Amino acid sequence: MIDTEFNVPLWAKLLPLIGSLSGVVLISLLFKVFNNFLVELKLSSLGLSIYRFLNQAYYFDNFYTNFLVYPILNFGYITNKVLDKGVFEVVGPFGLTKLFITLSNRIDRLDTNSIPLYALYFISSGFGLIVFIQYFPDSSPFFMSEMAQYLILYLISILFISI
Repeated sequence: MIDTEFNVPLWAKLLPLIGSLSGVVLISLLFKVFNNFLVELKLSSLGLSIYRFLNQAYYFDNFYTNFLVYPILNFGYITNKVLDKGVFEVVGPFGLTKLFITLSNRIDRLDTNSIPLYALYFISSGFGLIVFIQYFPDSSPFFMSEMAQYLILYLISILFISI
């Protein structure tokens, strides 16, 4: 990497400071010495057009305000409104509560209050547990050893035989 800081002459380094100080001195002199001239220039048609042209900085600030800042602010407002009042409420505690209530009502409508249906629930749950333990041993809770898996299968089979 080349250190350009040490290769630049001193006058070039001081150029921004010299320009700033000379600008301050020039503006101070203009307002103290040529005060009437500046007021008459500003109130003339030429002065007004120059003032309007330079005041808006070539209308660049209007351009980026209208075409960049306002659309970004509007997008942020819409995104904030949708996320805060939409997605977070649907996914958050209110949405989960509503989801669980809806699911439990749907499951409750499936129930016919008959004992054979309860037996079917019980047997299918046991069968699902057997399949889960037997065919997905690495995914089983707490990564059970093979001996623990066979013990659970034995207990479930005794339960099914007794039914």
